[in-house]
Amino acid sequence: MDYRAFEKACDYIDSQRKKGVDVSAAEVSNFMYYSLGHLNAIFKYFCNESLGKFIKNRKLDDGGVELFVKGTPINIVANRVGYDPGSFTKAFKAEHNMLPQKIKNVKRGKNMSKVIAIGFSFGGAGTSTLALITGALLADQGNKVLIIDASLVSSISYVLACKPEERTILMDNLDSEEVSDTVKFGLLGALIDQEPEKHIISFSPNFHLLPNDGYLGFNLPRIYYDKSLRMRIEHDSFKQIIEKLKSDYNYIIIDTHYLGLSEISDMVIKSSDRIVIPLHARAYLLSKVERALELIEEKGLKRSNVIGVFRRDFDIDESDLEVENKVRSQFGEFLSKSFLPYNESARKAVCGYDELMEEVKNRRIPVEYCCLISEFC
Repeated sequence: MDYRAFEKACDYIDSQRKKGVDVSAAEVSNFMYYSLGHLNAIFKYFCNESLGKFIKNRKLDDGGVELFVKGTPINIVANRVGYDPGSFTKAFKAEHNMLPQKIKNVKRGKNMSKVIAIGFSFGGAGTSTLALITGALLADQGNKVLIIDASLVSSISYVLACKPEERTILMDNLDSEEVSDTVKFGLLGALIDQEPEKHIISFSPNFHLLPNDGYLGFNLPRIYYDKSLRMRIEHDSFKQIIEKLKSDYNYIIIDTHYLGLSEISDMVIKSSDRIVIPLHARAYLLSKVERALELIEEKGLKRSNVIGVFRRDFDIDESDLEVENKVRSQFGEFLSKSFLPYNESARKAVCGYDELMEEVKNRRIPVEYCCLISEFC
């Protein structure tokens, strides 16, 4: 299927939306020199909906994102995207399983920090994508946000392209020469010296990162076999870092890794107010979800403070939906009604900081992310 045609059509629709022009499926067809039937087939393949429905939902998404980012009254938003308030509410609820009134601006006041961990799933569910987009959207609302990269593969640190010259060089006094040559900055350094502010990288006044230097991720088990390091990382080191940083941020978003693989995941749970677990139908069994919830409860966080959300790719099929329904039937109270579409906007958002902020500023982030953030913030 012609992906370039799909991308070109989306760009045209977005360009017209920016100008305030209501574009129709027929106009897109004329612009592309494609038959409407062929374009419908392309859109059905890549986003599981016709071109006409895609355009209609783009308007709803515009309205939802504006509600989230600016807190604009619903009647004004509805009128702006071509609906009366009642029709907008009905259409939005039908598409996103959430009343638009539930989407809220979640800007927090001074000294009202909230710590949210995203992860504890089993790979391929978009944990880092959700953490990045959540942080960017919250920062766009005017919140001061810190993302902590505590994942196994340092995804966010690599996506945001942390350059060596931007890293604070610390920790010259480690006993282990092998480790002191490797560890120069980041979360592991903060765990040891308990001075996290020295390791934080600022991308904008409201968007900061405590990166992962790679050692913490790929070589994490070695930390606990290295006696000199283990002596420097107390069991409550992570919580101490969080407590030091809370007064400086409205939101602290932690991108973390699988439960049970290290003490770091235990530390993250004990330091968090809420936990979000992204799920993917092709990678999950009911037993895995149950085990994740049990482990979180064992560490002292109530299940009511945990929310799960399914990621949906554009090629979702009946077997994927069947898995979702099985999980929902057993863990309905734990799962969000929203889902996370992993579409072109989501992919572009995790290509780098500039790309991420461009998607946010141009309101191209799927509104489902706004719905989900409204639930757990």
